[in-house]
Amino acid sequence: MKLNNLNDINLDNIKVAIFDFDDTLAFHKDREFIEHRKKDNTYWIQAYKNPKIFYEKIEPCIAPEQMQKLVNCCREKHIKMYCLSAMRFSLHSKAKENFIKNNYGKDIEFLSASSQEIKTDVVKLMCEIYNCKLENILFVDDMEDNINNMKNLGIYALTPDDLKGII
Repeated sequence: MKLNNLNDINLDNIKVAIFDFDDTLAFHKDREFIEHRKKDNTYWIQAYKNPKIFYEKIEPCIAPEQMQKLVNCCREKHIKMYCLSAMRFSLHSKAKENFIKNNYGKDIEFLSASSQEIKTDVVKLMCEIYNCKLENILFVDDMEDNINNMKNLGIYALTPDDLKGII
């Protein structure tokens, strides 16, 4: 699904927006970052020791303009926003939180799941917390499996590629 502008996204019924971190809210300049962090523990140690600058200087990421526009649109509509990141462990959670705060503002709460598969459970729990239906959730993630799982539940799910070129 290719969207041309933000008006193509119907946010009127959305109560909660949930965004992935890696390659969704934060695009890694190093496209092989996953492979590089497998080589040794430097990635995790640096993230833990330098959370304020990690995603700016050590493992540089950018906040895509189309994601910034979508977040601003959600903010204008008073939609509660979360970042849901699948993480093996939490050593780099503060670095992720700092990147989000510095690039998107302070109103996106950071959550984690132990695996990509658990993200659907977290989204279902958010529905219970906000007493809303699955179709009242906006979910944005770069992983097609996650998008398909969410769509199968009736959640409004998009990839960052769906948002490319949004004006």
